[in-house]
Amino acid sequence: MKVLFNPFVSNQRVVSSVSKANQSNQTSQNRNPFMSFGNLQGPSHDVFEKSASQTSPIKPLQIYAAPAFMGRGPNGDTSAGMCLKVLHNITDPYSGAKMIPGYVMNRVELRLTKCRNIKERLNVLAPYEQCMQKREKKMYNIFRNYAKKNPYGSMQDCLGELKRNSLEKLQKDEFNVLNDIDNLSNGGGKETALRIRKLTKYARKQIKENKPDNPFKRKTLIKLMEKTVKDNENPMFKDTIMAKVNELPQSKTDVDAFVIKYANRGSHEIAARLLRPSVASIEHITPASTEGDCTLANFMTVSKDWNSVRGNTPFPEFIRQHPNIPKHTQEYTNDIIGAIQNRKLKGRDWYPFVLKEKLYSESEGMIDVDISKYHAREENAFLNAPKEVKDIYAELKAKNAARRNPAPVSEVADAVSTAAADAPAA
Repeated sequence: MKVLFNPFVSNQRVVSSVSKANQSNQTSQNRNPFMSFGNLQGPSHDVFEKSASQTSPIKPLQIYAAPAFMGRGPNGDTSAGMCLKVLHNITDPYSGAKMIPGYVMNRVELRLTKCRNIKERLNVLAPYEQCMQKREKKMYNIFRNYAKKNPYGSMQDCLGELKRNSLEKLQKDEFNVLNDIDNLSNGGGKETALRIRKLTKYARKQIKENKPDNPFKRKTLIKLMEKTVKDNENPMFKDTIMAKVNELPQSKTDVDAFVIKYANRGSHEIAARLLRPSVASIEHITPASTEGDCTLANFMTVSKDWNSVRGNTPFPEFIRQHPNIPKHTQEYTNDIIGAIQNRKLKGRDWYPFVLKEKLYSESEGMIDVDISKYHAREENAFLNAPKEVKDIYAELKAKNAARRNPAPVSEVADAVSTAAADAPAA
């Protein structure tokens, strides 16, 4: 087997399981419907192997570099947004947590590798508690309670104690979702229902057996379910099935799923996982895949995980799914204004004005942030702005004016009447 260094996991070697997966394919392809995707999903799971020196310090060069989010389109250059990614104490406009710059995360990682027990790791994480997402904060509190009784234990030990109960709860939740999928499958016709139930039956088998060499993979079931229902003539059925499949617990949103996924990982990996979802990344307000440009006028920072959650979802639909986004976006805007007034974004005094119009346009009027407390006058803010930024702002402002100030009904009626009177007789 080929041994690879994984910069995301300190004090561990990651053993590539490609050859193991290939061997498994030859013996199980006929019996495993999840293998019909061939090698598209890559190795079936990661195999973590402890290094000989579990406590030796890691060289700084081995700390992972914060992921550079490369956009969602072929033109994914986000370098124009680097000035946003390095800012401190900025609210994630999607989740409301504070984001952590990538270079700060690197420093935290380095400190975590030098910790000897759970108490020391929690002390490193404590200043960044406000950066943790909701699920990660719950895990952080679980670790804190464990550390009160076992200050010299490890995060791995803590998850080990929780693993049995978490596995039972997780399996129960997964079975409930699979049962709901079976009940909904009748709406797609007999043939589709049979194919869906074949997938859920095998998923139950994997969940119940819980074999390391044949684990249940949530993402794999989602891909197979998409393939199964994509040709169904009823779009409402497809949406209903896929919405239900996506309710399967995952480590990003479910404590029990987190426990099971990370129970066998190293303590440094577990500790770092509490902050990694909140690393700042560049978000295209208008997705690059729908002709959104790669300029600061179309950028804002959001946490890495929430950037992935949105994907290419249209902004209005995403806001309806997460109704707190307007509130968090206002908090983000306030933080950006504060950064500018503290001279952290020199030469970008125009950004709050463009951000306000861009968000209003892309959200179809659902988000209209208040920048009345911003000290800069509009005409002064754009004095040194690039011409393309001025053009974008003028276009957005003109477009949004019609939505903000629609013509009164009486004026519309008068205009229609006038047009009808002036029209030539047939």
